[in-house]
Amino acid sequence: MSAAELAPLIDALPRLEKFQLLQFLVSSITKEENITPLDPTVTYPMWTPYNTPDGTVNVLATLLAEDSHAN
Repeated sequence: MSAAELAPLIDALPRLEKFQLLQFLVSSITKEENITPLDPTVTYPMWTPYNTPDGTVNVLATLLAEDSHAN
């Protein structure tokens, strides 16, 4: 069955079932690609621009300025 044939069937699903289908598809793809899912019991670092050293921000600003002048 093609995606075009599935689209009307998926559109008719309730929101919760669409979400469950999405979870199933993502799980299926991760298995096919041998991707290890994130462990919900582990805290992973997430880097943001907040609380970074001032030098880092200045270097990034300089690089962005150089890039905008180059283009």
